[in-house]
Amino acid sequence: MAVLEPIKVVITNYEEEVRSSESMMFEVQNSPTDVSLGSHGVEMTDVIYLDASDFRLVDDTSYYGLAPNKAVGLRYHGGKLFCEEVVTTTNSDCSTTIVELRCRL
Repeated sequence: MAVLEPIKVVITNYEEEVRSSESMMFEVQNSPTDVSLGSHGVEMTDVIYLDASDFRLVDDTSYYGLAPNKAVGLRYHGGKLFCEEVVTTTNSDCSTTIVELRCRL
């Protein structure tokens, strides 16, 4: 997996989720179409990265990615990621840049 334009996502209730689940380790196939290529483990941490193309500040009914106050499914985790807060910074040209998303599972 590659994230070309990363946005930092802090999972605010990560510690609570770790206590309530057996593991935050997930088995992922090396190829989504060919099981014979094996699999590997991926551990979820309290910080993950989301590609900027998978997030919008303004939600739309035809948009299925993450947006403020919206829940989306997390692949392999089986749960939902809910965006509670967007942290931005103002640049010298008065444009804003998304620095971090604060989300919960």
